[in-house]
Amino acid sequence: MKVFLYLYIIYNIMNFTKFENLLGKHILETKNTFDIDFENNNDNIYYATLNDYKEFYGISVDYIIVITDERDIINSITIYYNEVVDKRFYKSFISDYNSPTTIQVVEKIEVISKSSNVFDSIIQNVEKRFLKTTEGSFDEKPLYMLWDKKDYQIKILMRYSQNKSEITFRLPTSKF
Repeated sequence: MKVFLYLYIIYNIMNFTKFENLLGKHILETKNTFDIDFENNNDNIYYATLNDYKEFYGISVDYIIVITDERDIINSITIYYNEVVDKRFYKSFISDYNSPTTIQVVEKIEVISKSSNVFDSIIQNVEKRFLKTTEGSFDEKPLYMLWDKKDYQIKILMRYSQNKSEITFRLPTSKF
């Protein structure tokens, strides 16, 4: 039983590598790669919630969203985690993808406006904020990291207060 479980985990880890290889391919390729069914609730947005044990660089994946063009060609794949990527993840990731092009840490947060609304005894507080970022390091708890590769881009966004992370692989564009 241990050998089967080990092989199942290795199989899932192996299937979750090289997301960039799916960029520019038809959405049907995701079935061959992930062995999961993506649901489509919008013309070009496909998603899958992962209840099985699947991980990417040692962290369990919560769900995946794939965005396609009008011909169902994959433009981007975003992986969502219910935890912040850690140093172990970062070291493994850069061993495969090299150092990021930029690591941005929050330098200053400025509250631009605040408002409160009441809806049927529910109070909604809204703040509009401006974040000023500066180049930093992984140890400074970055907001995001970017990799600009020849054929694709990667962005890792970390939300420390929510204990969440997301990684997006996408075809290159001028702005991420």
